[in-house]
Amino acid sequence: MENGSAAFQNEPDSDLLVPSVDATLPRAILPALKKLGFFLRDIKNSVSIANEIWRELGYEDVQFFGDHWMQLVHPEDRPAVRSRYEAVIRGDVDGISGEYRMRAHDGSWRWIHSSVNVVSRDAHNSAAVYVGRDMDVTHRKELELQLAAAREAAERRAEEAETLRQVGIILASAMSVEDAIEAVLDQARRVIPYRSAGVYMVKDEAVRLVGGSDTPGDISFDLISQDEHIGRLELCTEGDRSLDARQTELLRAFADQVAVALRASRLYDETLALAMTDSLTGLSTRRAFEHLASHRIALAKRNKAPVSVMMIDIDYFKQLNDCYGHAAGDLVLQAVGEAFRETLRKSDEGCRFGGDEFVILLPGTDSEQALLVAERLRDSLRRLAPVEFESLSGIAPNGGADNSDAPREVTLSVGISCKSPGEYRSIVDFLLTADQALYAAKRDGRNKVYVLEGCPDRESVV
Repeated sequence: MENGSAAFQNEPDSDLLVPSVDATLPRAILPALKKLGFFLRDIKNSVSIANEIWRELGYEDVQFFGDHWMQLVHPEDRPAVRSRYEAVIRGDVDGISGEYRMRAHDGSWRWIHSSVNVVSRDAHNSAAVYVGRDMDVTHRKELELQLAAAREAAERRAEEAETLRQVGIILASAMSVEDAIEAVLDQARRVIPYRSAGVYMVKDEAVRLVGGSDTPGDISFDLISQDEHIGRLELCTEGDRSLDARQTELLRAFADQVAVALRASRLYDETLALAMTDSLTGLSTRRAFEHLASHRIALAKRNKAPVSVMMIDIDYFKQLNDCYGHAAGDLVLQAVGEAFRETLRKSDEGCRFGGDEFVILLPGTDSEQALLVAERLRDSLRRLAPVEFESLSGIAPNGGADNSDAPREVTLSVGISCKSPGEYRSIVDFLLTADQALYAAKRDGRNKVYVLEGCPDRESVV
């Protein structure tokens, strides 16, 4: 492809003296053709007629002798231009056209659209004479590039917006916060290149990884929601690449959504804990106990293990409240919760069933072992003497009235239901018999432990 050519052989500065190749052209036409971008090259006679484009680029005709013009083609475009040009010279094709960048004399780059057609060939089928036309299409190419960049930016923003929308859907879904964070990080990778990322939740100065990898990042965002520090997002970029301003802004948007989700998750956990934990004793609520018990009894059944369930009553709790005040009653309830935590195993589950009544599930525990647990609990509570209630609560017993009927110690009545594998199906089976045993203990004077073993048709009192 020719983008200008060599000078005339006779008088290089003359536009009117031309070789024989244009002898048939009226001399008035040639300048007009050159202004329109037409050029001609007679390879056999080493004659070239350059067009006005090359002078506009800042070059003289003599600078384009032979193939020197090729060195002015942009290095990225040169291989393709040379390949097409050589195909014309060899005779593979008679005409070509294309666009490429050409360096102007001032160092700037101009886009040229060039078309070439062979006029004649020699005996070896190589091009002897060819003509062509060049057009400066720099303005059009710049507009096309700007349009392409704008289209790419619009597509990128649309993808980013869609990604953020998907993140919102994920975070609003019913999946766990851990699964949600993993899905969010996967979505983020579509628009933000990174090697690894991790999301951490901060609660009571403790930091916990909730999603991603536990790898230090080179970019860190604090996760803040409603002026509260919720956690941190750590991101490690790929190689030496850093995020541009748009990607940083997008990552901040991701971080804000994650912060809202973490705060909602934490509030949910706190609300669930309030619903599942008795605030006074710190034990499970009845609702939580029934949920956990069904799973642990099913596990014990699969393992063919015995199970024991205790129902516990604080003896004369109403009289204790009446004589020493409700603050003293709260102290006793708290002491029961503490005794449970000190005595029970992790596999056991204790709950405040209601008022002064408690239930304990003991998987893998027979009647003898359950009796030992009950005695340890009763011993722990006996150490809490009523005389302590007055000083701790600051309330005079019964408003100064006679306290001769006030309990002098804290005692427990306990009913135990113990069943072997095959004798139980659910927690209900245990609660019915444990309640019967508790009733028997209270009827027999309180401060006792009664055990009912086996199925209802062969129960015995221990």
